[in-house]
Amino acid sequence: MDAPPQCPLYRVCNGCTAQHIPYAQQLANKKTWVMNELRNNELQCPDPAVDASEPYAYRNRMDFLFGKGPSLRTETGIVPVKDCPIANKKINALLGEVWSWYNKHQQHLDKTLKQIIIRAAEHTDSATVSFVLDEKSMGFTQHGAQIRILTTSAQNVVIGTSESCFAVKGTQTMQETLLGKMISYNCLSFFQNNTRVAEKMVGYCRNIFAKYAPSGARLVDLYGGAGTFGVSLGDMFHEVCTIDCEGPNIQCAAENMLVHGIRGTVITGDATALRKVSRDKPLYAVTDPPRVGMDPKVIRLLLDMKPDVIVYVSCNPRQLAKELQRFQTQYRIESISVFDMFPQTPHIECVAELVYTGK
Repeated sequence: MDAPPQCPLYRVCNGCTAQHIPYAQQLANKKTWVMNELRNNELQCPDPAVDASEPYAYRNRMDFLFGKGPSLRTETGIVPVKDCPIANKKINALLGEVWSWYNKHQQHLDKTLKQIIIRAAEHTDSATVSFVLDEKSMGFTQHGAQIRILTTSAQNVVIGTSESCFAVKGTQTMQETLLGKMISYNCLSFFQNNTRVAEKMVGYCRNIFAKYAPSGARLVDLYGGAGTFGVSLGDMFHEVCTIDCEGPNIQCAAENMLVHGIRGTVITGDATALRKVSRDKPLYAVTDPPRVGMDPKVIRLLLDMKPDVIVYVSCNPRQLAKELQRFQTQYRIESISVFDMFPQTPHIECVAELVYTGK
């Protein structure tokens, strides 16, 4: 039996295409997808465990295009959105404030305003409304003035362009807690969109590394962002090296390491900066690349470094399975777990535990 969709824009907005599927079946479908990708690539590993999420009200970030108010893309254009069931309650409250502002000032707004990004942390009061403007537009200054009079409960209001961003209220930094550790991150940079599932993933990774007693070891945190994994796991290791190409977030990672007393370094650059990292053992690695996966050069560098254990976090099971084939020459797939970071959508997060075999 189909589930009743909770969104009036279901099948209009292109976001939540699985709302008609009962949530238990969504989880089963995603597990089957992951298993099929592994089998198609002839990978030997235990069946993946599946960790569920709250089916709705889970997202801590929503990105809206700007048409006749905050909007989302459809197959034929864009449609105004005044409430989103997968966004957390704080975001929907902030969205209402933006709509009130728009209704009062819409005659002064035009295509200069490209996008609105609303973020609201799950475990703290941190929230940001960001407006992305066309810096080349004649209306840039006028739109900045209109944004400055926005009445909002968000601590931060930010104006961004393709080249820069600045806060007109508060700062550009947000805070969230993961398993009790406060993590600061840039409001326009990457951070996991489902806080509660992110906490489950971090806890799962802690349990993996705890099996190997890494207290005197070093951890390499690839594609580390603000330190979601490197900082959250840092107390388990002698030192941590976090690598990421996003300047604002890697600066946050450095500050987070300092706040939590984590010994180590941060490197601003793409993941091939791994070649700068010491290969002294014992050495462990966690990697959380974007959907396109890891660059082949990075895979070669990791294989050459031979970390004792690699934890690979992936939002693309197909790409993960392809890359695990490369690692199988030197690593055993000890476990894989599936985390439903994105209910009501076809997307999923996987965590693979790879153990060096000495080959």
